[in-house]
Amino acid sequence: MIKFFERKYSVVTISLIVNLILFLFKYAIGIRNQSIAIKADAWHTLSDSISSLIVMGGIWISNRPGNEKHPYGFGRFEEMTSILVGAMLALIGYRFFKESLLCLLSPAAAVRYDLSSAVIMILTIILKEGLARLSIGIGKRRDSRALVADGWHHRSDALSSVIILIGIFLNSRLPRIDGVLGIIVAAMILYAAFEIIRDTVKSIMGETIPEKLRVRIEETAREITPEMGELHNFKYHRYGRHVEVSFHGYFPDDIKLKEAHDCVSRLERSLSDIHCLIHPEVR
Repeated sequence: MIKFFERKYSVVTISLIVNLILFLFKYAIGIRNQSIAIKADAWHTLSDSISSLIVMGGIWISNRPGNEKHPYGFGRFEEMTSILVGAMLALIGYRFFKESLLCLLSPAAAVRYDLSSAVIMILTIILKEGLARLSIGIGKRRDSRALVADGWHHRSDALSSVIILIGIFLNSRLPRIDGVLGIIVAAMILYAAFEIIRDTVKSIMGETIPEKLRVRIEETAREITPEMGELHNFKYHRYGRHVEVSFHGYFPDDIKLKEAHDCVSRLERSLSDIHCLIHPEVR
């Protein structure tokens, strides 16, 4: 059972099924109670399903080997589709922000929540926080930024459900709270869209080498190639699971070319999970 959950595809499949079921129940309850907030939260949940599908597709495509036209593989396909998801989320958030504002300003009757509204919100909080912990935990163990991001998407859905649950219990005292809650959930959707687009653009434009990876390379170099001195001028490129790192390393000025080449080769073999380009220098 543990091995089943450790598989990336299994986590995404579970997320997809849970999100679709929650969406159907939430949207039906939102229509019955005429609640903009619950319907907005339902679409937020459905966006998690679309996010899970993209993660699944990204994992599959990023595992394809490189070819002549794409020597670094297809890892960045996931990043391109993430921008599309971010734009879709922004449109959904804008739509519900507009509808919630109209609901808040209109003289229509207040929303009447029933027991089913509270039950579905509580169920959503429990299931989505569970999915968040599962996705983030396995994503960190498997070094999958896509799974970690998907986990935080689940958590944002759980948080929005917490806000709506509070509103359900305050509805009798604050009859216009549905419009306010709809605006809050819409704002959360818009912020999630902003974060997805921002982080994806940052990745495409280029990132500095992660501190953990840099420390690991330096420690490995000290152990495997003590002849090599200070490492510097790190360059980092990531294409999904394909990671390229280049850096310079100092050698004594009396070292022979073959000796320096052998040191560099040993270090590259010790870092076989990443593609290293090492430039030897002499002081």
